[in-house]
Amino acid sequence: MTTIKIIIADTQYLVRIGLENLLSANKDFKVIGEVSNSKEMLEMVQLHQPEVVIFDYNNPKSFTMEDISVTKKISPKTNFLIISADENKSNIYKIIELGAISFLTKECDKEEIIGA
Repeated sequence: MTTIKIIIADTQYLVRIGLENLLSANKDFKVIGEVSNSKEMLEMVQLHQPEVVIFDYNNPKSFTMEDISVTKKISPKTNFLIISADENKSNIYKIIELGAISFLTKECDKEEIIGA
């Protein structure tokens, strides 16, 4: 099996490091970086073309929903796993329409993250 390259995009340092530690313990995943804003994410995606970006769009100063569309233009095969505290159903539907493959709340557990 091929290793899945992942970028973690979240404004919260503890979330990024926690996800990185969780995923790095699994041989099927390789975290190639973690970023705290859109500019860093787009640069890293363009450079590494990851299979997955774990993304929280729910911080307009750093990330937005539209970042998915922009990223898909530079790396069409990159998938988005959303892990967010946003529970607004219309936002969740919109983010999936924009191309996210999965949505978890920040209350999810280890098995849900690995499975997604």
